[in-house]
Amino acid sequence: MSKKISLFFIALLLYSICASQTSKQQIYACYIAGDMATWLSIIDKMQNLSDKTTDEYLELVNYQYGYIGWCLGSKRYTNAKSYLEKAEQNLNIVKKSGKYLSEVHSYTAAFTGFKIAIDKYKAPILGSVCEEHAEKAVRLNKNNPFGFVEMGNIKLHMPSIFGGSSSDAILYYTAALTLMERSDIYTKYNWNYLNTMVLLARAYSESENFEQAEFYYKKLLRMEPDFTWVKNTLYPELRRKMSQ
Repeated sequence: MSKKISLFFIALLLYSICASQTSKQQIYACYIAGDMATWLSIIDKMQNLSDKTTDEYLELVNYQYGYIGWCLGSKRYTNAKSYLEKAEQNLNIVKKSGKYLSEVHSYTAAFTGFKIAIDKYKAPILGSVCEEHAEKAVRLNKNNPFGFVEMGNIKLHMPSIFGGSSSDAILYYTAALTLMERSDIYTKYNWNYLNTMVLLARAYSESENFEQAEFYYKKLLRMEPDFTWVKNTLYPELRRKMSQ
């Protein structure tokens, strides 16, 4: 009987710990573990909540942004399109509030980039639109790291003939990381902070500066030793490049 009671209280404690975690902490844990099924369930629950504040809509947009990016990387284009529509609707609500205008332009740039990834024939039309929104995000608020992240993404993925450059991408990602490291809001239980370091490491790898790429992967693994994507995929890939 006492064993059953003990197990009951252990289960109750674990449930309480889980329930007390914020969405931010849960998403952070999902990012480290590569648990996109739980990530999806979190954003679906948030989507279904009524009476969301502007801040909650913006938070949801960020998590949907992360999920859509994963869908595209995994070639789940149907899911990407579906959640992109939802994310754009949520972002429009934030836009109508008149708040977070720099962030609105950051995500508009990102979502435009997603549309290009889904349909590459749209690149000639949407490429300049994407860049305009990212530039406006930076211009409106030079303390908003997401504008710099999107400028980095544009420079990394844009063909060099049109101004793409991994070295420029590194500058933008580094600027974003510097801004993030000024505040616990970005560095504590924030998946975007880890992701920006991943983007920076990959940009260094793209430019064949393998030592700097390794520096950031090692830093990530010191921070989060069980970071699945880095531990099992990205860092081993870099080590193979370095050995060739």
